Amino acid sequence: MRNILFSIQHAPLGKRKVFRAVLVVICMALVVWIWILSRDPLSYGAPNPFRLLGNSVQENLKNVEMQP
Repeated sequence: MRNILFSIQHAPLGKRKVFRAVLVVICMALVVWIWILSRDPLSYGAPNPFRLLGNSVQENLKNVEMQP
């Protein structure tokens, strides 16, 4: 790990830019993936990590609408 960080630190500017771009793309992909999972997990067939925190906003709205 130390070698990787050292080689990136002393790499030419072009390689640093590529490495930074790859990191940004990975982070953005994670954000989009979590956003998709939080929206409608059933349509994507994936587990919803936010489901562990309690009811979603849509479920709360449905519960309010069903009350007389």
